[in-house]
Amino acid sequence: MSAPIPGSGHCHGYAPCDPLFWSYIDACEAAGIVVVFAAGNEGTGGLRRPADRATDAYRNLQWQLLMPTLLDALASFSSRGPTFCTPNGSAAIKPDIAAPGVNVRSAYPGQTYVYMSGTSMATPHIAVWWL
Repeated sequence: MSAPIPGSGHCHGYAPCDPLFWSYIDACEAAGIVVVFAAGNEGTGGLRRPADRATDAYRNLQWQLLMPTLLDALASFSSRGPTFCTPNGSAAIKPDIAAPGVNVRSAYPGQTYVYMSGTSMATPHIAVWWL
């Protein structure tokens, strides 16, 4: 893993379109496993890795999630595409699906609940939907 370089487009140490996880994702999908990724909370700054991957119009099973607010507007911090991590480098629309992620009630340490916001709060909505 390379160290992030400010302004280089790296995300958590991974360059855009980094294929490190792609063979694992492909194996999971081939086994019928739905892989769910949060898009990230960088707003219009792009998508996190490996949620930026778009194989084709039919196999985009890595779901990125946005946070519709109570007014069905996107949260300003929601990461969004397009992505250019396609087989031919052309633009692909991301995210694949959106879910609520603003002020979501969540379990919290100390046997309590709190309201939190972020793409990681939206991800469980999609994971449960596939059950």
